[in-house]
Amino acid sequence: MTVMYNHEIMEFRDGGTWWLSQTPDVPSVGWDAKYPRTATWVLLRDTRNGKDFYFVNTHLDHKGVDARRIQVADSLMNIACKRYKDVYYIYPNATGKEHETSVDGTHPGDYGYTLWEKSIEKQVLKILKKYGYKGSRR
Repeated sequence: MTVMYNHEIMEFRDGGTWWLSQTPDVPSVGWDAKYPRTATWVLLRDTRNGKDFYFVNTHLDHKGVDARRIQVADSLMNIACKRYKDVYYIYPNATGKEHETSVDGTHPGDYGYTLWEKSIEKQVLKILKKYGYKGSRR
Protein backbone atom coordinates (compact mmCIF):
# COMPACT_ATOMS: atom_id res chain seq x y z
CA MET A 1 0.00 0.00 0.00
CA THR A 2 1.19 3.51 -0.73
CA VAL A 3 0.88 6.65 1.36
CA MET A 4 1.41 9.95 -0.40
CA TYR A 5 1.69 13.27 1.41
CA ASN A 6 2.71 16.88 0.81
CA HIS A 7 6.41 17.15 1.68
CA GLU A 8 6.13 20.92 1.93
CA ILE A 9 3.93 20.79 5.02
CA MET A 10 4.43 17.23 6.33
CA GLU A 11 7.56 15.63 7.75
CA PHE A 12 7.94 11.83 7.69
CA ARG A 13 8.74 10.51 11.20
CA ASP A 14 8.27 6.73 10.95
CA GLY A 15 6.37 4.11 9.00
CA GLY A 16 5.95 0.47 8.13
CA THR A 17 3.70 -2.28 6.83
CA TRP A 18 2.08 -5.29 8.44
CA TRP A 19 0.03 -8.17 7.02
CA LEU A 20 -3.57 -8.39 8.17
CA SER A 21 -3.27 -11.95 9.40
CA GLN A 22 -2.35 -14.09 12.38
CA THR A 23 1.31 -13.56 11.43
CA PRO A 24 1.59 -9.79 10.81
CA ASP A 25 5.37 -9.84 10.25
CA VAL A 26 5.22 -12.54 7.56
CA PRO A 27 3.52 -12.26 4.14
CA SER A 28 0.33 -14.26 4.66
CA VAL A 29 -3.43 -14.58 4.18
CA GLY A 30 -5.50 -14.12 7.34
CA TRP A 31 -8.67 -15.68 8.69
CA ASP A 32 -11.26 -16.26 5.95
CA ALA A 33 -9.67 -13.78 3.50
CA LYS A 34 -9.31 -14.69 -0.15
CA TYR A 35 -6.03 -12.79 -0.72
CA PRO A 36 -3.14 -11.41 1.35
CA ARG A 37 -3.91 -7.96 2.75
CA THR A 38 -1.64 -5.36 4.31
CA ALA A 39 -1.84 -2.10 6.20
CA THR A 40 0.80 0.57 5.66
CA TRP A 41 1.21 3.24 8.32
CA VAL A 42 3.11 6.47 8.60
CA LEU A 43 3.73 8.84 11.47
CA LEU A 44 3.77 12.36 10.06
CA ARG A 45 4.41 15.75 11.61
CA ASP A 46 2.48 18.78 10.42
CA THR A 47 5.29 21.35 10.17
CA ARG A 48 2.79 24.22 10.47
CA ASN A 49 1.82 23.34 14.05
CA GLY A 50 4.33 20.65 15.13
CA LYS A 51 1.62 18.03 15.79
CA ASP A 52 2.25 14.36 14.98
CA PHE A 53 -0.43 12.04 13.65
CA TYR A 54 -0.74 8.52 12.27
CA PHE A 55 -2.18 7.68 8.89
CA VAL A 56 -2.98 4.10 7.84
CA ASN A 57 -3.78 2.90 4.33
CA THR A 58 -5.29 -0.55 3.94
CA HIS A 59 -7.38 -2.62 1.56
CA LEU A 60 -9.71 -4.97 3.43
CA ASP A 61 -10.69 -8.35 2.04
CA HIS A 62 -13.70 -8.38 -0.30
CA LYS A 63 -14.91 -11.91 0.55
CA GLY A 64 -14.21 -12.80 4.17
CA VAL A 65 -16.63 -11.25 6.68
CA ASP A 66 -14.51 -12.39 9.63
CA ALA A 67 -11.37 -11.16 7.89
CA ARG A 68 -12.75 -7.62 7.45
CA ARG A 69 -13.91 -7.41 11.07
CA ILE A 70 -10.64 -8.72 12.48
CA GLN A 71 -8.50 -6.68 10.04
CA VAL A 72 -10.07 -3.42 11.26
CA ALA A 73 -9.54 -4.38 14.93
CA ASP A 74 -5.99 -5.48 14.13
CA SER A 75 -5.23 -2.15 12.46
CA LEU A 76 -6.59 -0.15 15.40
CA MET A 77 -4.59 -2.18 17.92
CA ASN A 78 -1.37 -1.78 15.94
CA ILE A 79 -1.89 1.99 15.88
CA ALA A 80 -2.64 2.09 19.62
CA CYS A 81 0.55 0.13 20.36
CA LYS A 82 2.64 2.61 18.40
CA ARG A 83 0.94 5.67 19.88
CA TYR A 84 0.77 4.70 23.56
CA LYS A 85 3.79 3.55 25.54
CA ASP A 86 2.11 0.86 27.65
CA VAL A 87 -0.36 -0.70 25.21
CA TYR A 88 0.46 -4.19 23.96
CA TYR A 89 -1.20 -6.31 21.31
CA ILE A 90 -0.63 -10.00 21.81
CA TYR A 91 -1.74 -12.07 18.85
CA PRO A 92 -1.95 -15.79 19.51
CA ASN A 93 -1.72 -18.31 16.73
CA ALA A 94 -2.85 -21.80 17.70
CA THR A 95 -3.31 -23.03 14.17
CA GLY A 96 -1.01 -25.19 12.17
CA LYS A 97 -0.70 -28.64 10.70
CA GLU A 98 -1.38 -30.19 14.08
CA HIS A 99 -4.36 -27.92 14.87
CA GLU A 100 -7.19 -29.72 16.60
CA THR A 101 -10.49 -28.64 18.08
CA SER A 102 -12.72 -29.90 20.84
CA VAL A 103 -15.90 -31.86 20.24
CA ASP A 104 -17.85 -28.71 19.30
CA GLY A 105 -15.42 -28.08 16.42
CA THR A 106 -14.82 -24.47 17.43
CA HIS A 107 -12.77 -24.29 20.59
CA PRO A 108 -9.21 -25.65 20.74
CA GLY A 109 -8.73 -29.10 22.19
CA ASP A 110 -6.14 -29.57 24.95
CA TYR A 111 -3.26 -29.55 22.48
CA GLY A 112 -4.74 -26.41 20.87
CA TYR A 113 -4.47 -24.59 24.19
CA THR A 114 -0.86 -25.72 24.47
CA LEU A 115 -0.19 -24.26 21.00
CA TRP A 116 -1.96 -21.04 22.01
CA GLU A 117 0.17 -20.75 25.15
CA LYS A 118 3.39 -21.34 23.22
CA SER A 119 2.36 -18.82 20.56
CA ILE A 120 2.11 -15.95 23.08
CA GLU A 121 4.95 -16.95 25.42
CA LYS A 122 7.69 -14.96 23.65
CA GLN A 123 5.48 -11.85 23.36
CA VAL A 124 4.46 -11.94 27.03
CA LEU A 125 8.02 -12.51 28.26
CA LYS A 126 9.24 -9.55 26.21
CA ILE A 127 6.68 -7.31 27.91
CA LEU A 128 7.45 -8.69 31.38
CA LYS A 129 11.20 -8.16 30.90
CA LYS A 130 10.51 -4.51 30.08
CA TYR A 131 9.13 -4.21 33.60
CA GLY A 132 11.98 -6.05 35.33
CA TYR A 133 10.87 -9.70 35.17
CA LYS A 134 13.96 -11.90 35.19
CA GLY A 135 12.42 -15.37 34.86
CA SER A 136 10.96 -17.95 37.20
CA ARG A 137 12.71 -18.98 40.38
CA ARG A 138 12.05 -22.71 40.12
